[in-house]
Amino acid sequence: MRGLEARAPIPRVDAEPVELVDLAPTLIEATGAPLAGGVWMQGSTLTPRLRGHRAARAGKPGPDAASHSGYAFSEAGYELDNQWEKIVRDERFKLIYATRFADQRWLGGEGVPFVLYDLEHDPGETRNVAGDFPADLDRLKRTLWQWMQAPHFEVATEPPGEECKDQHPLDPRSEQLLKSLGYLR
Repeated sequence: MRGLEARAPIPRVDAEPVELVDLAPTLIEATGAPLAGGVWMQGSTLTPRLRGHRAARAGKPGPDAASHSGYAFSEAGYELDNQWEKIVRDERFKLIYATRFADQRWLGGEGVPFVLYDLEHDPGETRNVAGDFPADLDRLKRTLWQWMQAPHFEVATEPPGEECKDQHPLDPRSEQLLKSLGYLR
């Protein structure tokens, strides 16, 4: 049997956060393709979790990856000189770090770069509880800082092949929009 068919996962809820970068290696492994150490590009397979095992993120590329077990990291917003909102979450809390006043205005207010949400009691993320949970705020700040200091990986791409030659060129408006979103340079 190939991939996940060897032992079908039992339906369950796993509250530990995951990252989108882990989806591709999980799907690749599900096809039966071998992954060295369960890692592909920047992601790690979620197959052990699908089978009910708690898997550390030790196979994750980057320094001190094992210490990030139980956390998911992301960047959000629109990019302006790499000023993305940085986000870390665990099973209960989500911390957002916004450096730009324009982003802060929508989150915690200008001059409030850190917003902490208690997802267990406020899944709609309506109330900043940073003052109510100072130890969790500090823990998540330290974890986010470690992640932000880790080397960033460049995405490996290959030049377009022959199959791309028949495609229509982008119209100027679409190209402009894709550039503004950071998809094209």
